[in-house]
Amino acid sequence: MNSDFLSEADALAALNADEAVPAWIFDRETLSFLEVNQAAVEFYEYSRAEFLTLTILDMRPLEDVVPLLRVIFPSIRGLTVNGQKWRHQKRNGTVFPVLVNSYSTSFRGRPAQLVIANPLAGAENGPPGLFSALPNAGFSPSFLMRLKEIMAS
Repeated sequence: MNSDFLSEADALAALNADEAVPAWIFDRETLSFLEVNQAAVEFYEYSRAEFLTLTILDMRPLEDVVPLLRVIFPSIRGLTVNGQKWRHQKRNGTVFPVLVNSYSTSFRGRPAQLVIANPLAGAENGPPGLFSALPNAGFSPSFLMRLKEIMAS
């Protein structure tokens, strides 16, 4: 096993290690949330039950979905991410930058990813990170919306 792979017990411990920092575990194959901490519930303004009906694509501005998929799918077997900047979106539509750390794990028998998402100040300054370097290949907003719908079904 990879030294960056966390056991399920370690992933759960990390998920709840800092009550002030949003964190979650998602299924690497379906992109569905499997578990979230209370900080994520409070910051993103979804109930825990609502979170568990969403995918990680639902927390992204539409224009960031394709760049995210370009990063995730080539590395579906697991990905360790340390300190990458992305944009997330709250339930009310507010878009803001986050600093992401992510670790491969297994959760309830599923290939999973632990994500720790530190919200950054200055959301009004626009996209600060990796996604800005990954072009959306000129996809129209309607195409991106349809892609998100397909991924959610």
